[in-house]
Amino acid sequence: MVTPRVMRVPIEKVEPTFKNIRLQLMIKRVPHTHVAKYFLNEIEFKVDEETEIESLSTKQLADVIVKKFSFSEKKAHKIARFLVEGPATSEEDAEVEEKDHTVDKETFIKRIREHIPFYNVLNGLAITSMLSRLQGIIDSHAKEFAEDLNLEDEENSGYLTLE
Repeated sequence: MVTPRVMRVPIEKVEPTFKNIRLQLMIKRVPHTHVAKYFLNEIEFKVDEETEIESLSTKQLADVIVKKFSFSEKKAHKIARFLVEGPATSEEDAEVEEKDHTVDKETFIKRIREHIPFYNVLNGLAITSMLSRLQGIIDSHAKEFAEDLNLEDEENSGYLTLE
């Protein structure tokens, strides 16, 4: 009997979701060094008795993604498939068997670090301070900018042509 095959999830399909996850992690103030731990702390790993390698399944990961990031089941399954199955490395490798795949813990951590780029977690005081500094810079140049715009509006129409 032939096992049905499905296409691997291409990176283009999950890239916006990774950006969304990254923003949510920043909002939740999860340090970049703790991203993998944030995903994995609720997963009960299956341990291979011979090799003692811990692994997780697509279904387990999708459930965690739904719970932690409030994504739809479909979107969570897609991102979980990408992280568990991995990206296609060649045209021959573009299809996989349709089943609940597993990935070892180390490979998962490597993939999650690869696809969620580094970010800084800012506290409220740092953001307020930065906004105040920006407001001060803008205020000091606002009059000059308004005068420059008025000089460019030669017909006094209130509109400027952009070139």
